[in-house]
Amino acid sequence: ASCEAALGKLAPATRVEVDAAQLATFDSTAIAVLLSLRRTVTARQGVLDVHNLPSRLRDLATVYGVSEL
Repeated sequence: ASCEAALGKLAPATRVEVDAAQLATFDSTAIAVLLSLRRTVTARQGVLDVHNLPSRLRDLATVYGVSEL
């Protein structure tokens, strides 16, 4: 809820950057969170940049058909 509140305060067209390098243990929930974040940011005409996505998470995103993360 606090993340959503913070995102709600972003100015339109804001670039949001996520560094995923520290993600070591994850499942499809991580994909769902990133997709939700992307929807929220793009709804405000912003851009989401995800950096350092672990290869296993990138593979999981590909399996779910959302490799553009």
